[in-house]
Amino acid sequence: MATQWIVSSLVSGDTAASVPADAAGRARFTIAADGATSGSLGCNRFTARATVDGQRLTFGPLATTRVACQGAQGEVERALTGLFGSGPLTWKIQGDTLTLAGPDAKGLAAEAASAAE
Repeated sequence: MATQWIVSSLVSGDTAASVPADAAGRARFTIAADGATSGSLGCNRFTARATVDGQRLTFGPLATTRVACQGAQGEVERALTGLFGSGPLTWKIQGDTLTLAGPDAKGLAAEAASAAE
């Protein structure tokens, strides 16, 4: 069974900023063993294909719904769309936290969802 990851922070270099309260818990995704990826960017749903090569993770083109997203949800969505489309990302899992970072040191931290969610 694939883990669902809930985006908790947006990262820029050594600085992490929590997802704004009105967008908290909305951005979440699952990457299946076969690379099928789906979830929510904070407002719109998406699907993509992910490829893992060692410590690098690359997302194929995102297919998304097209709801106009405003405020904090829109900001989170734009950050994630840019990150997922930026090319190979480095990934690391420590405990229940997944960190993804692009070549520009921008990225995200996501927490594993509990089985009850």
